[in-house]
Amino acid sequence: MMRGRARIVPTPRDGGGSASRFFYCAKASSGEREAGLLGHLPCVRCGSKSATQHIVKRLPAKNGSGEPCQSAPGDTGKMGKFTETTGIFRLAQAGKGGVPTVEAIRQAWAAFKRRGYKGQPPEWSIVRCLRNDHPTVKPLSLMRWCVRLITPLGGVCLDPFGGSFTTGVAAIEEGFSFVGMERQRHYVTIGRWRLRHAAQKGRSKAR
Repeated sequence: MMRGRARIVPTPRDGGGSASRFFYCAKASSGEREAGLLGHLPCVRCGSKSATQHIVKRLPAKNGSGEPCQSAPGDTGKMGKFTETTGIFRLAQAGKGGVPTVEAIRQAWAAFKRRGYKGQPPEWSIVRCLRNDHPTVKPLSLMRWCVRLITPLGGVCLDPFGGSFTTGVAAIEEGFSFVGMERQRHYVTIGRWRLRHAAQKGRSKAR
């Protein structure tokens, strides 16, 4: 203390701690966020309940002269430059009505890869189906850590902003009871199937 005032001592920006103070984890994988939804909910793009992939057609982005932009390594990644999706087709439609075959699409992307992703990317692609379209799905490993951190032994985990209920899945996998709330019916439906899947997985492990 100096003349009744606290002495201010400059400290490093991170408080002097090491990186071990932080919990690092990868973002939620597609398999993690989609677990329990296949066969129950339709893909938000192609509408299929059973498919895992579908075909999309995208318009290549154009420059100021109206010509297609040419992608380059490190520019926009393997997908190249596109402006909008102009068509979504199920795999069963491949080779029909102007839709190329699956093999033709794969060959086109293989050739694009051999060129080092230079030039105009193929317009047709095969992409994964999407059922959990919540914009901020949390990693399950992170939420399991948070649940263990704050929930007392034998307690109930409450999430008033459920989203797609990753917190609920984490609570179930950690052996806690869970109460969740969500205002949007669409995400409630997604959450119910994810929670059912987590509960069934837990019961199968206990056997």
